[in-house]
This record gives sequence, structure tokens and C-alpha cells, in this order.
Amino acid sequence: MTNAGRKMSRTLWLRLGVGLIVLAAAVTAYQLIASRIPQPLPVLMTVPEVTLTDQNGQAFDLKQTRGKMVVLSLIYTHCPDICPVTTAKMKQIQDQVHLAGWDAQVQLVK
Repeated sequence: MTNAGRKMSRTLWLRLGVGLIVLAAAVTAYQLIASRIPQPLPVLMTVPEVTLTDQNGQAFDLKQTRGKMVVLSLIYTHCPDICPVTTAKMKQIQDQVHLAGWDAQVQLVK
């Protein structure tokens, strides 16, 4: 093999090696980015069409939540025992939903 042939072979292997490194880096970056994209949430059941009354006496129609996961908690605002615990749990769920990036997919109704 001539000196020019060896040089061409080295250049080819160098380009191939750099190309493989770039490809591996791109695949790794894609996997990291894809793992952080929120996945669609499963549909466990459909909420019936019901109109509720909010804390201000205004009507709240559950049709407004169509296409979202709904976490529904009915509380009585003057109960001294379980309602504060339920409210605290809903706050934990709300924080977890926000951290997961699901704010647009999940509707908390409390």
C-alpha cells in the first residue's frame, strides 16, 4: 500500500470514527429529551356531565374538563376532621402534577 493510500485510509477511518461519535451523541441527546416529554395520561373512566356549584356560588360544568384527566374532591368547607386532610392531599397532587409538567392535561376540581 502506498503512502497516499495509507493516508486516505487513515482519513476515512478518522471520519468514520467522528461520525460514529456524533451519531452516538445524537442518540443519547434524543433519549434524554424524549424521556422528559410528558406522556399522554390513560383514560380510566369518563366523568358524567354534571353541573356543580363552586365556593362563590357560580355554576361549574364538568363539560369544561373534557379532554383532561380530572381529580375531583368534594369537600364541605366547615368540617373540622377529614376535610383539611383531603385538602392537603389535593395540594400534594397539584404540586406533583405541576412538577411532572401535566398542568395542561390535568384538571383539579376541589
